[in-house]
Amino acid sequence: LKTPLMIMQVTIQGILDGVIPNEDQEEELMNVVDEINKSSIMIQDMLQIYRLDDAQSELEISEFSLSNCIHEFVEDFVAVIKQHNLLINLDVKKDVYIEADNKLIRRVISNFYTNAIKYTPENESINIHLSETPDEVYFELINYGAHIDPANLDNIWMPFFRGEDTNISERLKTKGTGIGLYLVSEILKAHNCKFGIENVENGVKSYFWINKKVE
Repeated sequence: LKTPLMIMQVTIQGILDGVIPNEDQEEELMNVVDEINKSSIMIQDMLQIYRLDDAQSELEISEFSLSNCIHEFVEDFVAVIKQHNLLINLDVKKDVYIEADNKLIRRVISNFYTNAIKYTPENESINIHLSETPDEVYFELINYGAHIDPANLDNIWMPFFRGEDTNISERLKTKGTGIGLYLVSEILKAHNCKFGIENVENGVKSYFWINKKVE
């Protein structure tokens, strides 16, 4: 949190001292708003991690359709997908229900999906698969045209770790909070899931197995 606070302090002080010209002040203030939003997300993520680590805290379990959840996320990002000419291939079985913490599982899918959008070059595709066995549900997302340095694969779940990919376009260099995948891992561990992220041919696969019912 020290970095965004320093950026905000320097920017506002520069405006007050007259160092930043009037014509640049609006843009600089928008950068301050952006840093405030990032800080807010970071604090929310840290609080969620604290709650997951708290032995007294319980998951808010309910039954919901994971199929519908995926379709909702896809609909929410239609504009972004079109803007960057990405192709979404859905292989999602209908009416797949699980018992889990709806809000937290949505957070997992949101993180996997938004990361895929950020790190998939234009004119490439994102494949989403959802299937089930009698006892488990399997979610898989593969975004093509992307790759994670093998040396970083063991580190991506660490808090505040950010890998670099020099092959991605300018639109993908936006920095996140660095907590997203760590929070994802804590959520999936709390649900006793098997999960992972790995390189596949010309792409990156994110996946998890989750029990249909709470054990």
